[in-house]
Amino acid sequence: MRKRLVNIVLNDFTNDSRVLKHAVAQGKMGFETTVAALKLGDLPATEEREYFKVERHELGFKKMPKSKLVSLFIYLKLIYTIIKKYRAYDVWHCNDLEPLLMAWLAKKVNRKLVVVYDAHEYQRERNGRKGLIKFFTRMIEPVVIKAADEVITVSEGIVNEYKRLYKLPEVHLIFNAPNQKEMVGRQNLFREKFAIPEDHTIFLYQGAFTIGRGVDILIDCFAQMETEKVSLVFLGSGMFQEKVDKAAKKYGNIYSHPSVPYNEIINYSSSADYGLNSVENVCLSYYYCMPNKLFEYVQARIPIITTPLKDCTDFVRDHQLGLVIPSFEVDDFKATFIKASKTDPLTFRDALNTTADQFNWENEEKKLQRIYQKYLS
Repeated sequence: MRKRLVNIVLNDFTNDSRVLKHAVAQGKMGFETTVAALKLGDLPATEEREYFKVERHELGFKKMPKSKLVSLFIYLKLIYTIIKKYRAYDVWHCNDLEPLLMAWLAKKVNRKLVVVYDAHEYQRERNGRKGLIKFFTRMIEPVVIKAADEVITVSEGIVNEYKRLYKLPEVHLIFNAPNQKEMVGRQNLFREKFAIPEDHTIFLYQGAFTIGRGVDILIDCFAQMETEKVSLVFLGSGMFQEKVDKAAKKYGNIYSHPSVPYNEIINYSSSADYGLNSVENVCLSYYYCMPNKLFEYVQARIPIITTPLKDCTDFVRDHQLGLVIPSFEVDDFKATFIKASKTDPLTFRDALNTTADQFNWENEEKKLQRIYQKYLS
C-alpha cells in the first residue's frame, strides 16, 4: 500500500513553482501525493495531475480578507478542516509556518505522522511581520518546530540561522532552481516586441511588483538614464502594476511586459543582457534570500546584477556570475548599470554554463529524494 503524503500550502497553488516541483518529485518517488491548497475565486476544488492531485479548501471568501480578526477566524476553521481531512496521512509536507502549526496539532492525534517543515523564508524575520504577528511567530515557531522530523529551507544563511536558533543538528538546503536547460542560442523577444535598439543593453526585472523588491529605485534610476544606451524591462505583475505601467509610458527606456507561463520564463529571460535582483535589505529574510530568478537567469545564461544581500552576493561573486551593486543608493545603481553596459555579457558565459550544470532542479530533486527515501517503507 502506497504511503499517503499531503503537501500543504496556504495559497491557491496556481503559481508556486517550488510546491509544484516538490509535489511532482514526491509522486514520482511513489507517494500517493495530494497538494492541499486554498480555493479562491473560480478555481476548481479538485484537479488530477500526472503525479499528484490537488484539493482546494473553501474559505468562504473569493479572496483573502484584509481584516486580521476575520483572517484569524478563517485560519482556525482551516486548521480544523485540514486536520480532520488529513490526520491519518503518513507524511505532511508543510510549506511555511502556518501549516507547521497544523501539523504540530495533528501529531497530537497521530503520533506516527512524519512532518517535514519547508521554510520558504526566514519565518520570524519576514517582510511585513511586525507587532503582535512577529511576537507570536517568535513564540510559536520554537514550539511547533519540535514536531518536524525534517527541516528544509532555501538558502545557506537561513540554514545557519535555523541551526543556531533551534539547536537543530541538520537543516536541509533545497534551492529554488528550475530544470536544467540547454541553451542553443539567445532569444530576442524584448527587442522585437518593444523595438529596443540593438545598441541598447537590456536589463530585466523579473518577478512580483511589490514592496521591498526595488521597483521604485529602478524606475528612479532608469528615469535618470534616458540619454544612456540602457533599457529596463519589467516582466511580471503585482501591487505596483500601475506604477510600472505609468513609468513605461513616461520614459522611453522603461518597458512593461505581462507575466508569462513558468515553462516559458527562461526563453524570456534569455532575451535580456543582464538579469536584475533588486531585492532591498528591509528584513533578515530578504538579507538571506536566494530568489528563484537567480537560478532562472543562470539557466538562461545571462549574467546577474544583484543588490548587496548576503547569500545573493556570495553566489554571484563565488561563481563569477556578474556584478554586485555596492549599496542601495541610486548613484551606485546607475554606476553599476553603466559599467555593465560597457561589459560584454559573453564575458560571463563560461561561468554561467558551469553554474547551470550545478544549480538545477535535477540536482536539487536528488537531495529531496534522499530526505524522503527513508519514509517510503
